[in-house]
Amino acid sequence: MTPSEIAEISTQVHASLSASLGLTDIDLLDSTAWWREQFESSGNWDAWIWETVTGRDYGTRADHFAGFVVLGDRLGKAGAGIVDLALRRGRVVLGWRPNGPLRVVQTILSVDADDMTSGWAIGDASIVGGSGG
Repeated sequence: MTPSEIAEISTQVHASLSASLGLTDIDLLDSTAWWREQFESSGNWDAWIWETVTGRDYGTRADHFAGFVVLGDRLGKAGAGIVDLALRRGRVVLGWRPNGPLRVVQTILSVDADDMTSGWAIGDASIVGGSGG
């Protein structure tokens, strides 16, 4: 995505988080920026995924991320690894689609494990504030 596309999507995600959950003071960081910042010091994909989900700021001891927002319904291997670990650790994972309701992601499914860029899909997800998904 271009920087302008990232900015536009961030604005839309902020609006969804505010409207659905009342969250107005939230910082978003796209996964590419986080990868650029942290991957080299992590050393490999598994360590980067672990640091992304379980890591804490050295000074404040706060989690790097309060939760995770997935854009769309399909993920690559690293994104699926983050979602899977986050769900197993009881972390919040939300699914966002343009003009759709914000959803609470409950599972991640392997659709085509040979497709590293979009071989995983959001499985069960419930609408935030609703009962269906």
